[in-house]
Amino acid sequence: MTTFSGRKTLTFLIALAATVSLMAPVNAQAESSESGSGSKTMSVSPSSRSQAKAQFQYKYETLYSLMKSLNFTGWTEVKSGLYLKEGGRYRDSLATEDSYLRSSSFASGKEGILEECGCQAVAQKVFRRGNRFVTFEAFKFDSTVGALAGYNFLRSGSTTVVKRGDGSSEDSQSISFWQDKYFFRIFTSEEDDSEAKEVVSAIAGKVNEVIRGHAGPILIMKSLPSLDRVKGSEKVVRGSRTASHYYSLPYIGKLLIESARGAAVADYQVYYPNRERLKVLYIDYGDQEKAQRAYINFASSMSELQPPVDGGPEHSPRTLFKLNKRFVLCELKPRGRLVVISGARKKNSCQALSSQI
Repeated sequence: MTTFSGRKTLTFLIALAATVSLMAPVNAQAESSESGSGSKTMSVSPSSRSQAKAQFQYKYETLYSLMKSLNFTGWTEVKSGLYLKEGGRYRDSLATEDSYLRSSSFASGKEGILEECGCQAVAQKVFRRGNRFVTFEAFKFDSTVGALAGYNFLRSGSTTVVKRGDGSSEDSQSISFWQDKYFFRIFTSEEDDSEAKEVVSAIAGKVNEVIRGHAGPILIMKSLPSLDRVKGSEKVVRGSRTASHYYSLPYIGKLLIESARGAAVADYQVYYPNRERLKVLYIDYGDQEKAQRAYINFASSMSELQPPVDGGPEHSPRTLFKLNKRFVLCELKPRGRLVVISGARKKNSCQALSSQI
């Protein structure tokens, strides 16, 4: 249950709502898998169900305990569940007639990036008071880097001056923050609803009581030069899908970011030798041969699209292209690193920034 395999649909394995049996989704999945070869069904014994429940609760004890602890006077729990990763999609299998109970976290197109970021489980609890809703979501990742990547991808609002956890943002309807291997998102259905926002803040406070660990320094972020970097533009990426979300670049899959030790993107507002707004993709493979293969694969594919303006993968560690009137530089660095810089109007701007990395 702890690895993704193919493109199977994510199954809602446990629902905490009183009207939903704990292991019903598992039974439904077993029946579905058998129906393709006949009308057989697979039953789950009470003892097996109890054992599975115990193992499940132990593995995700923090999320499970946190979910159960969230109760607020005057607010009715209308949905509660813990989703495990079993494929490339996160889909809610609990039928509901109210569209407000659908979480945008499970919208089509986002599941693949969550998978790539290392999301292992998602807890969700929805409260209702009249026509107002408050939704709590907790994402558990395989690492602190994954949690930061998930925060970068799903956060809402502006970065807060006084941060929660290891980093946070907030607006009139939501609070987003990441801490240790977790990312939390708490939001309301209505704007400027002070009563609902109080519940949002109360949930965030409860999380701080339960989650005690904190992330150490994210080393890949320290590798990006700070001079001229646009604050807040830094994003951790863990694969080509994540990178493509922030960086529009042909053949980005050829860079094999999934095999790298770490990668990040950031914007730079440079003033020398020309005033430019540039975008940087920095990748640390931790191995020079691996970085060289990625460089050759990417630069060769780009050369088929547009002949290089300068350099080339056959005879230079640096290749400069011009696409849509803008320059793109791909450069192989020492110690298994690679950098791609784009957006320059002047030919020498990319190299000037690359020399700082």
